Amino acid sequence: MIRLDMLPRERPNPKQRLVLTGLPVAIGMVTPSLALLGVQVLVGRIAIDVAVVDVLQQQFAAGHNLFVLSLIGLIPFVALSAMMSKYSKWRTRRSCHTLLGCGLAGLLGLMIPAHVMVWYPLYGPGRMSSTAVIAFVFIPFYCTLTMFLGLAVGWVITKAQWFQQFRKGQCQRCGYDLTGNVSGTCPECGGKASSPNATMTGE
Repeated sequence: MIRLDMLPRERPNPKQRLVLTGLPVAIGMVTPSLALLGVQVLVGRIAIDVAVVDVLQQQFAAGHNLFVLSLIGLIPFVALSAMMSKYSKWRTRRSCHTLLGCGLAGLLGLMIPAHVMVWYPLYGPGRMSSTAVIAFVFIPFYCTLTMFLGLAVGWVITKAQWFQQFRKGQCQRCGYDLTGNVSGTCPECGGKASSPNATMTGE
């Protein structure tokens, strides 16, 4: 049985930080196109190879320009990337992965259904309004709210006692090895201990 207090607590290395920072933007770039592709295949019953070609052609096509929609939809993803860039400097990999996962879940949990709802009438039994595309302007802002909700859930998880079980002698905020530390302050993140040589507490 693997004990939680024996799990790796290291901070992300530069390559891992790059992934944590870039992944949200990468996902944001393809989300609108994948949502459209899914509607075409699952609702419109279009062959997947034909749907892929159609979506690729619409990326820069006049009147469609999915690339522009992707850029507008990047607003919450860029915000999440910026937060992960800062967070990953002094938090453990486990905390970073939890926060990123919860943030993406909150963001995509609204964005994907919202895109499907806008595209559905075009390939389903309904009829798409000529002004439906305006919805794509507002979707990112609503998704920003759900993203922060997801981040709040992630933050609560990282504050839970079972999540905070660092090895003895590690900073409970960032996981830095405090062996031999007599200052009562973590040199990595500035976290305070109640007394010299005490285990750091809190986040």
